[in-house]
Amino acid sequence: MQRTLLCRRWPAALRVLLILIVVVGAAISPVIATDAATNPSRGGGPSSTSRILIHYQPGKAPAAIAGLEASVGAHLVKEISALQVRVLEVPDAAADNALAVMRRSDQVDYAERDVVLQAQDAPVGGTSSVAPVVAGIARLLFSANTALTNTQVEQALVSTAVPASFSVRSGRVDALAALASLGFADPQPPSAPFDAVAPQVMVETNGDWNYQPLAAAPQVGQVLLRGQGSWTGSSPMSLSGVQWQRCDPTGVCTAAATAAKYTVQATDSGYGFRIE
Repeated sequence: MQRTLLCRRWPAALRVLLILIVVVGAAISPVIATDAATNPSRGGGPSSTSRILIHYQPGKAPAAIAGLEASVGAHLVKEISALQVRVLEVPDAAADNALAVMRRSDQVDYAERDVVLQAQDAPVGGTSSVAPVVAGIARLLFSANTALTNTQVEQALVSTAVPASFSVRSGRVDALAALASLGFADPQPPSAPFDAVAPQVMVETNGDWNYQPLAAAPQVGQVLLRGQGSWTGSSPMSLSGVQWQRCDPTGVCTAAATAAKYTVQATDSGYGFRIE
């Protein structure tokens, strides 16, 4: 089941329109901040740093812990007492070595990079990524009514799925609608949806598997995809197919494609594109 959201539609005042100027082969100013600029722990510059989450074996002496951390050039940023996890910071260039040393130490239970997903990270899709979501919603239904059968839960999920404009069997799973179909009501007053993370244009980097934010003028042959973004709000929303519109210098736009993806053509040079 594919989770990628292609487009959503709600009242005109809240509709999200993405404007992308396509000047094939010409450089434009990047519109997406780099990881290093928005999150120093992700690396990217000579002065950047990485953060490491580390959990020590029980009963280790503070002096031994301090000695290990000093040996790899790490310093303590904060300690999460409830989890007994220490957040360390090391120079980005030394992060791989620091992780290797810590993982080999008999003092350490585990050590992992502290990774923060930014708004520009590419969306993921596929049965592997969506299965935990569907399973979690199914568990929500069972917890709401422990007398439900497997068949009833399956029917609630399938019958209330929101139609999607891309290739899926039943649609996008809707937890609130599934609960409503079983007689449960939302106690929260409805509120208009709004963007938490704005949609953005993605560019294909490895077949159908990987995308990254488009940060410069697209080139002929590149495959573009509308990034899903995220939103919040309890009012119902309906999905509509994505539309790629080609706009001339006077602002007159015509529909160019309605597929989920768009491959940049040589004839796009000098035109703007609007994704709705």
